[in-house]
Amino acid sequence: MSLHLLLVDTDTDLLATLQRYLERAGYRVSTAESGPQCEEQIRECRPDVLVLEPALPDDWGIKLLKRYSDANAWISVPVVVLSRRSPKHFSIQIEPYHVKPISMSVLIESIEKMAHGSFLM
Repeated sequence: MSLHLLLVDTDTDLLATLQRYLERAGYRVSTAESGPQCEEQIRECRPDVLVLEPALPDDWGIKLLKRYSDANAWISVPVVVLSRRSPKHFSIQIEPYHVKPISMSVLIESIEKMAHGSFLM
């Protein structure tokens, strides 16, 4: 069974490109362009990994990171951060954190490690 990914970003062109590439690599992919869409997708689809741009409007990205990366949360989802900003712009630390642009092989490696619980924090 293939991993189900939820990609969250306001850049619709990037979402479409990542979705095509990751689907060709064998993943099931859903997308969201906002915090509320992301929360709805998480409740409905229960993704295996969340690939998130934390710089969403109204601090939604940070709210989502805090809510779903907590192992004690009602719904806990491994998160891979993919951002146009460096980590110093955010008040939360999380790994893996990648700055765009990123090589697809690096992104896939992070997704696999997070999905299988082998990413070293």
